[in-house]
Amino acid sequence: MQTQSLPCQQRHPCEKPPPDWRQRLPRHWRPAVVPPLRFEIQREYEAAAFRLHGFDDDGRPCYYHQRYLLNALRSDDDESLYSALVYGEEVEAWRLKDGRWLVWQWSTRERDEGSTRGFFSFREEKPA
Repeated sequence: MQTQSLPCQQRHPCEKPPPDWRQRLPRHWRPAVVPPLRFEIQREYEAAAFRLHGFDDDGRPCYYHQRYLLNALRSDDDESLYSALVYGEEVEAWRLKDGRWLVWQWSTRERDEGSTRGFFSFREEKPA
């Protein structure tokens, strides 16, 4: 994985737009989270995967997002090939002001046929 730093200070604009770290965060939890001011992204170039770490103004982790998608070639008629998702997982987490982490998780397998849903939970520690 390759790591890239994305400094996103309020006083200094980002070189690239900052990630939308609030997109999946429920509105009623937004006042309770510690907002990230700097991001580091790790991209896996041999797979559709990344890890995004967000840090507060003290340099402590306060946001985490990872996604891993595995595609494989499939055929319905043994002639035409298409790429299909055979496994996927995603985790997004926000550190709350009380120190807990609000975590959203999602995973799917080829046999699930699109019936998967994400869910929220609380953790004492940041997901790894």
